[in-house]
Formats: sequence, C-alpha cells, structure tokens
Amino acid sequence: MKIIGRKWRVLLLFLNFLMVAASGIVYVIGGFMAKTQSYNYTAERWSKDTDYAQVSCFLEEGSGFDKDKIGSMKYELVTALKEAGSEAEGQGNKPYPEAYSAGIGVHSLKSTRNVKNDADVMAVGGDFFVFHAFELLDGSYLYDDDTMQDGILIDHDLAWTLYGTVEVSGLPVYIEETKFYISGVIETPQTEVEQQCSGSLPKAYITYDGASRLDTFDSSQSDSTDFNSSGTNSFKKINCYECMLPCPVEKFAYEKVKGFFEENYRNKYKIVDNTGRFAPSLMYENHSKLYNYFVDDSSISYPYWENASRIMEYKLSKLYFLQRLLLVCPFIAAVCMFVKVYRAGGVLKEYLKAKAADKYDRFRTRKYKREINGEN
Repeated sequence: MKIIGRKWRVLLLFLNFLMVAASGIVYVIGGFMAKTQSYNYTAERWSKDTDYAQVSCFLEEGSGFDKDKIGSMKYELVTALKEAGSEAEGQGNKPYPEAYSAGIGVHSLKSTRNVKNDADVMAVGGDFFVFHAFELLDGSYLYDDDTMQDGILIDHDLAWTLYGTVEVSGLPVYIEETKFYISGVIETPQTEVEQQCSGSLPKAYITYDGASRLDTFDSSQSDSTDFNSSGTNSFKKINCYECMLPCPVEKFAYEKVKGFFEENYRNKYKIVDNTGRFAPSLMYENHSKLYNYFVDDSSISYPYWENASRIMEYKLSKLYFLQRLLLVCPFIAAVCMFVKVYRAGGVLKEYLKAKAADKYDRFRTRKYKREINGEN
C-alpha cells in the first residue's frame, strides 16, 4: 500500500528543492554581509605568495601595554617565525604589518573660519590605514614616517562643518589651541552596523607624535604618557593592537600573539582572530553562545569597528543557523531516499541472483538431457 501518493511526492520534492535553494541564497547573503566588515579581510587582501593571518588585541585602560612594549613583542614574534621556518617579508623595524591606536577623547576642533565642532579624536600608529582603508575623498592618509607630524585626518561630516567642502587638504585646524594641518578627508561609516556603533560625533585621526603635542589628553596614567627630552608629555597608550603574520601552520599568528599577552597582561586583554572570523561553520557554532555578545565582564572599551564586527557576528550566527535549519528536511528526505534505494538495491540483487540461479539450473538440465540422449 502506498502511504504517499505520486502528487504528494512531487510536492514534497519541490518543497525540498525550494528549501535547498533558500539555504543557498541565505549563504550568499551571509557572505555579502560579512564582506561589509572589510577590515577583517586585510590579511586576505595582503596575502599573495605567502598566507598571512590577521589578529587584533584590545586592552583595558591601564593594562601596561604601550608603544615601548611593542619592540619586545616584535622580537618574540620574529623569533617564533624563524623557529617555524618562516620569514617575515618586511625589513628593519617593520618586519610585518602592524597597527596600534588609542582614543584621546572628545575635543573641540576649530577652523580658520572660527567654526567649532566637537569630534572623537583617535591617535593611530604603524600601518593603521592598511588595516582600516577608509575611503579617501581628498588628500592622503597619515604615516609614521611623514616629515611633519602635525597632520590630521578628518571625516566627511567634520570637513563640511568646519569648511563647507571636502576639498580641505592642507588647510589648518585647531584642536583646542594646538594647530594641525588636514592631510585628508575620509568617508563616514557607510554600513548600518558601523553607523550604529560609531556614535553621533564625527571622527578625527592624528599620529602619536601629534597626540603628544596636545596639552589636553589625560596624562594621569603612568603607563599612557612619559616625558621626552624636551620635558613635554609623550603619548604612548594603546587600546587596540593589530598585526598580520605569515602563517606556516594554522592558528600560528593567533597562538603566538595570544601567548605574549597571556604571559604579560593576563586578564587585561581580549584577542580576536580576524582570519576566517565569519566562517559559516564558526558562526553556526557561535549560535549556542549568543549571550557572549550581550555580556562582557571586562572593562575594555572597544573601538566602533570592533563593536560593528561583534554585531555582525551576532547577526551571522542567527543567519547561518537558519541556513542549516533549512537543510534539515532535505537532509531527512535524502536519507529516506538513500534507505529506499538501498533496500530496492537489495531486492534487485536478490531478484538477479534468483534469475541467474534459474538460468544456471536450466542450462544444467539441458546439458544433462543431451548427455542422456547421446547428444554433443
């Protein structure tokens, strides 16, 4: 007796096909959403002949890690690379791409038009704009080896407020009473999650040397500042450290960077393996730990791009869980089909064996009759 009629079997087959197609569409949408957090794909863009991996480390205020500690970490990482039989491609003080940054706080910026506007100012160093390739609307990024360290990079909104245009590179701007020159203008965050996390204030970026020229940053923390030979404050604090390392073995960069911070700054940091961060299998596993995105018992203040990536992880975890959920019915149908085919194969096998045995018996009978009758 047939349990399901032909019409219903066709309908179920069609529904299973739709669920598989929907799963594929959700998978593609997830990949597109992940790519919007482009800074997590720096290593993918950087890798050519050598596979690189990208790691980010976020530190608590007063962690003790600052610019002066980068050298010792760099020595350990380069040594580990050599022991693993891999060489960093850079030279001298820059064996591999790295970036560091720290928020300076909200400051009032003033143009020569005497227009003022508050902005969220951040000090950046190393290859910061390799990791964070903001869209340039005018001018250029900031670099550590610039002859003059009085440059400032501002976003679109701040440029329009101060000067009424984005073509402002080379023009002066004042942070409190300290004079800077605009090196370039970048686009404001464009993705939904970045806009949610970046806040309402425009952004401005200066170098660490530029930050040291300010009289208004918080110099009360001994690990954040020092006095240089001229007696002025030197800004050294780091809240976010990022690097890209060649990966002779899987998770090499993550394990080595984590090992350094675990040994020296235990319980004062959070580390992220940006390489493969949004992999569907990893996001699916994270679905059972979604509370991690709501509860963070550390005192770390994440930059807006990391908060945006954490929100994206949350969204993708739910999305890829749905993607796999859509495959449950087709998977069950495929298993049932396999069992049915396997059983049918067993029945067919027995049928063929019986037919073969019957033919063999007939052949033996005819041969026996020919022998009795004296036939050849």
